[in-house]
Amino acid sequence: MPYTQGVKTGLWKFYLLNGVLRATGRFSHGQMTGLWKRYHKNGELYDGGRYVDGKKTGTWKYYDARGMLIRTKEY
Repeated sequence: MPYTQGVKTGLWKFYLLNGVLRATGRFSHGQMTGLWKRYHKNGELYDGGRYVDGKKTGTWKYYDARGMLIRTKEY
């Protein structure tokens, strides 16, 4: 996991204890930025959307454990 002067930066990937990918996204100056995706325990996409200055922005999409879109939300 990359740090610059003790602050999170660049692409990060988070994993569950069983090795399944949990989330991916970027940090800039310690804040979430750009496209982020989170995943269910079975590896299917849970949600995805963009961050600007550490805050959710735009359209986020949410999925059930089978990967089916169940809702969208505007931030």
